[in-house]
Order: sequence, then C-alpha cells, then structure tokens
Amino acid sequence: VIVDGIRGDSVLFDGSYELDLESESEFLCNTRFSLAFWIKPNSISDSVILSKQGTDSTRPGLSVELKDGRLHFYIVTRWIAGVGAIATIDPIVADRWQHVTLTNDGSQSANGMRILLDGEVVETRIVYNTNSNLVATAESAKLRIGGGVVGSRFKGQIDALRIYDRTLQPKEAAILAVKSSLSEISGKAREDRSHSEAVKWQEYFMENAAPPWLRQLKANVFDARMKRQEYLDSLPTTMVMKEMDPPRPTPIRIRGAYDQHGAIVENRVPEIFPDFPIGAPRNRLGFAQWLVSGEHPLTARVAVNRYWLKYFGRGLVNTAEDFGVQGDWPSHPRLLDWLADEFVRSGWDVKAMQKLIVTSSAYRQQSRVTEKLLVADPQNILLARGTRQRLSAHALRDQALAASGLLVENIGGPSVSPYQPDKLWELMSNMKYEQSSGEDLYRRSLYTVWKRTIPPPSMAIMDAANRESCIVSSKRTNTPLQALTLLNEKTFVEAARNLGQRLLVEGGETLDQQVEFGFRITLARRPTDRERSLLGDAYREFRSAYKLDLAGAKQLISVGDSEAIASLDPRDLAAATALSNVLLNLDETMTKE
Repeated sequence: VIVDGIRGDSVLFDGSYELDLESESEFLCNTRFSLAFWIKPNSISDSVILSKQGTDSTRPGLSVELKDGRLHFYIVTRWIAGVGAIATIDPIVADRWQHVTLTNDGSQSANGMRILLDGEVVETRIVYNTNSNLVATAESAKLRIGGGVVGSRFKGQIDALRIYDRTLQPKEAAILAVKSSLSEISGKAREDRSHSEAVKWQEYFMENAAPPWLRQLKANVFDARMKRQEYLDSLPTTMVMKEMDPPRPTPIRIRGAYDQHGAIVENRVPEIFPDFPIGAPRNRLGFAQWLVSGEHPLTARVAVNRYWLKYFGRGLVNTAEDFGVQGDWPSHPRLLDWLADEFVRSGWDVKAMQKLIVTSSAYRQQSRVTEKLLVADPQNILLARGTRQRLSAHALRDQALAASGLLVENIGGPSVSPYQPDKLWELMSNMKYEQSSGEDLYRRSLYTVWKRTIPPPSMAIMDAANRESCIVSSKRTNTPLQALTLLNEKTFVEAARNLGQRLLVEGGETLDQQVEFGFRITLARRPTDRERSLLGDAYREFRSAYKLDLAGAKQLISVGDSEAIASLDPRDLAAATALSNVLLNLDETMTKE
C-alpha cells in the first residue's frame, strides 16, 4: 500500500505481504557496504524488516529484524556457525519515523558492524561473532522488503531505502537522517538545529558557497580518507583471541574431574621466578611482558640453547624442548648462564648472538676426531672438536641453487610452489597444485608453500619437520632414497646443469681449470692433487660418453624450466652437468664440518 512518507510516498506493510526486488548487491561479511532507510513501525513485535538470504538451512545473506523491541542486524555465511550479529541496547519507538543506517567494514567480525539511529551511532551488543567464513549469497536470493526467509513479516512503513558499496561515514549518515529541507533548516536559529541538521547545513555550505581553496581541501581530505581505507582493507587479517572481561575464575579440577572443583588458580607465575613487571596486567599481555623482561633467566636460556642446537647439533641442554625437572641438566651450566645474560644485555639482539656463537673458538674447531677422543666422548658433549652434521633439507636445496646461480634472493612476498611430482596433491587430496613459474621456482626454500598433510616430497625425504607437531630437535637419517633425491630430483639436476654452464662460461679454457672452478664454487677451497686428478678423469669420461650420445645429452640439459645457453655444445654442457652433479653430491658439500 502506497501512503505518505517522509517526503513523498512510502510503502505501508500490514504483515500480509512483502516486496521482492531484483538486486545485484551481495551483502558479504568481507565486503564494505551500508544500508540506509526510514522506518515507522506500527508495533515493536518480532518481525523481519528486510532481508536478502538464500532459502536453504544455512540462510547465507543479510537480515534486519526486530526482536524484543530491539533492532537486530545480521550478516550470515552459515547459520549458526558463521554469523555476525549485533542488536541495539535500547528498544526503538513505535509509531514514529526513525532513520536507520547499517554499516559493515568488511573485517568479517561483528565488531566491524554498526547501527546508527537518526544519524548517530547507538550502543549495541554482539549477539553472534563467528562470521569468519566466505560464502556468497545464493544467486536466487531476492531483496525482500518487509519480510524474510524465517520470521514474521513487518508491520509499518518503510521509506527511502538506499544501498551503498562502502562504509558510510557518521557525517554522511547524519545527513541522510534529516527530515527538514535546507530552507526549513535555514529558518531555524543555530542553537535550535539538531546535530544532523547542522551537519547537513555545513555540507551544503562546503559544496556550494565555500571558497574554492576550502572545497579543494575538503576533496583532498575525502580522497585521503578513501586511500587510507583502501590500504587498510588490503592488509591481511587473522583470527586472534580476546581476553574475557572480567576473566573467568579457573579452579583446580580435583583428580582431573571437570565437576570436582578445588582452589581457584591465580594468574601468576611459579614462586621460584620473579613476579610480573610492575603495572603489567594479569593476562596474556602481562605474561608476554614478563617473558621478555630480562628479570629472569628462563626465556633467554631457552632461546640461546636453541641457537646453540642449530649450530652444534646438540643443545647445552640436550632436551631443548623440555627445560623442566624431567629434562636433562645442562652440560655447561655456566656457559648457558653467561650466554643468556649476554643475550639480555645486548637487548635481545639475535644477530649478535649468532655472530658470537659462530666466531667462538668452540664452533671454529675442526671436526676431525681421534680414536681415543671418540671413545671418551662419542657425542662431543665436552666440545673438544667441531660438530659434523648434514645440512638441513632447506639448506641443501638453497645451496644447490646458490652454487648454480639460480637462487633468487628477494626477501618477503607470498609463498611459492616449486617442482614436485605431477598430480601428487590430486591423488592425496581434493586440491590441485599450481606450480610457480619464472623466478618463483628458484626462491629460497623458506618461501615454499607447505600443505601440512602433503609436505614437499624432497624436503620430507631430507628430514624436514612434518609440521604435524612442534619439533625443536630435528631428526637426521641417512637413507638410499636421500641420495637418489639429491642425484635425480628436478631441482638438483637443473642446478647441476646451470652450474655446468658456469664451468664452461666462467671456469676457463681447459678441463682442469673448469674442475678447479667448480670445486671452489661448491667447497670454497682448492682441490688437492688427488681430488683434482680423480675429478679430471671423471670429467673426461663424461665428455667421451656424451660425445657419442647427443640425444642423451639433450635430454639431460632439458631438465627444468630455465633454458640452457644455446651457444654451448649440448654434449659439452651435459658432461659439465654430470661433473657438477658429482660436486653437489660430495659429502663435504652436503655436510657442515
């Protein structure tokens, strides 16, 4: 029914029907939007004012409802596991025109939803805040005015419905909430104008009567605000926990029974340690401040012990993941305490601590061991020699790429997807692996995309952590499959071919010069006479073999997406690739001594 509205006609709903309109707008929790309309309810009984939702049980979409006299604003991705909903604290008034503005900031949280009545933000409470999923509204969903998928139809008038694809500013909402015309506002004294009327009058002046410089300044402010909003929207978000206020009391569960409560546990640290810093809150933030306060040795000890573990293969406390009473005692307690104190004194300077360890006389020792010392101290607990351990899975790949000249050392950026066996993901999950191209194939292994249930095969074979659980002390095994991977996996073969190109282009004219160049690139030292002789003989055998096998040579140098230098003889390059493969698989190349 069409009746008189705010300015002109409005629609009167008697609860027996609703208006279904075609609308391309999608009201999603991760997009910015605003709704604005005038409403005059006949009563404040429960009803749906407007909605755009799918009709299935999950009801994805938007709904604006009256419940218990309060205005409720819902954004639903999946009922009830994915709902953002807020409600006004105070009830609205029946039989009176009120302007409603609803805004969403795209943060996927009820904290980013707002209700404004008559141009002013009103106090609301969060009804649901689980809307972290991204489910589009059903294509068949229509914009229903006066009703919804679930709930009674609305009784009253609705007028001047507006939809915006951005979050309206409070000032803009205030202008929409003005019933008076500009001529009516101009007839009122300044002190008699409402907040919304004052804002509307000011905006009219700025757009029509203000000097050009002031109009330009206003436009610049608006553009800057939009750019800032666009930048903030581009930042990635993640789910975080929030402290309860007030915190919930936590009693001891006697013998672990959930309903047998004992004494209340306080938010404190064990008495053996210093208390929280003065003024620190008794929550996770206060605990974090305590951890890095430097007033106790625990954090620094754990940190420097893990750094020591990475370099020596064994921590000063062997159970690096357990510093409790069931863990091992430190082998060098005074050294551990000194390192911890030095770490705090340096201002928790991680780089300085790495430099301190690697320049120490303990770390710079040779790993050679006598039979007597091996019997007396097989695990090198006394640090009488340097440690000898194979490089990690990440370092092995990065070293091969670096020696070949393929490694791309750009810092930061999204994860990349290097080579892996075809259709591995498809066979083991419902996802498809999209291999990277160009420079992304040769980024540091740190940036490799990692699917927890299907880790990169070559790294898993080389004992990389599986990420199913937190592991501090990584395992090291020695299997035939590891040797086959380093010899034949696409990344390592391609790295060998590119290192072979360097031998031919940069290594010199003679075979002996090229052998020495490759040896120095991979091992950072000159070969001995025996090493030079053995590798030289192998290099000549490779050249002789490929001289009669052009097809095999072309097949070898075609491995990988990078292109071989066209001017090089494929047979010479294949022989240099084979030699480089040997160099990259030498024990000294793969082992830190």
